[in-house]
Amino acid sequence: MIFSSLLLGGFAVMTESIIRIYVEPLDLFEQSVDVFLSARTKSAIFGDSIVAAGVIPETPDFVNLATGGESLDMLRRKVEIFFSDKEGGRAVIAANHNLMTRQLNGFADYDEIFAGKSRARFRIAEKRHRAYSLKYWNVFLFEKFDSRRKTLKHGGEIYVRAELNRRYVDKPEHARETHARNKVLQEAPIHSDRIPINRHRFEDTLNYLKLHGVQVCVVVFPMSPELRAIADQQAEFAATRRYFQQEAESRAMRFVNFWAYFDDAAMFIDPTHMSEDGARNFTPELINRCFPKPRDTNT
Repeated sequence: MIFSSLLLGGFAVMTESIIRIYVEPLDLFEQSVDVFLSARTKSAIFGDSIVAAGVIPETPDFVNLATGGESLDMLRRKVEIFFSDKEGGRAVIAANHNLMTRQLNGFADYDEIFAGKSRARFRIAEKRHRAYSLKYWNVFLFEKFDSRRKTLKHGGEIYVRAELNRRYVDKPEHARETHARNKVLQEAPIHSDRIPINRHRFEDTLNYLKLHGVQVCVVVFPMSPELRAIADQQAEFAATRRYFQQEAESRAMRFVNFWAYFDDAAMFIDPTHMSEDGARNFTPELINRCFPKPRDTNT
């Protein structure tokens, strides 16, 4: 019994070392926490990996707080924490079909990390790292810790190696179509009926922002031409966009639909995520369309 306890204790200590030394510096979630906690603006962008890859703020006026794998429940909590001590402000809220099919259970201790601005003494005690501890060991023993992407100062993710931006467009057309078809099957909004609470979480987010006087822009992000060609044959995708639009407009919030913004596959790294070229092209248009500057009446 004592030997087993010592063995488990040693395993935990070694896993903690793997996390601290090898995992944290490359972990996009850890990087997004740093962006969140260092943000000094009242304007932020929220969503999952589609948003993280698609918006690259160049100035501190806006910060991209999107995190890969985030559900609507996690997004809602992050919004509440960010605006809890701020008056006014501006928020871009992602309104993408895949969010409606994602399970609500998060893997991170959001209240402790984002609200309390504190971390467990040992990272292995946190939900996220507990879930991945065996994977960390597998990578440590048999592979190499690596990250193809990095988070920028004001949020937004790009490839460390720029040439990876062409991995999608350089595929044969039939391969891109197959990839897109698989994405549509995986993310079809018809499955959102299995998780009806997602609608409540989205509506709760908008209600919270309205109550706190935040200027909101609800945004459908661009999708690749290959994905749209397939998804547009299914009524559920358009119906989901109409739902997002109705919820935004019923609260007098701006709604912007960029679904068909790009027709060039080079603007994407897969059927749903933008490349760095796509993100840099899209970011200023997103801000301008969401929060247009008032015209100068003297000119």
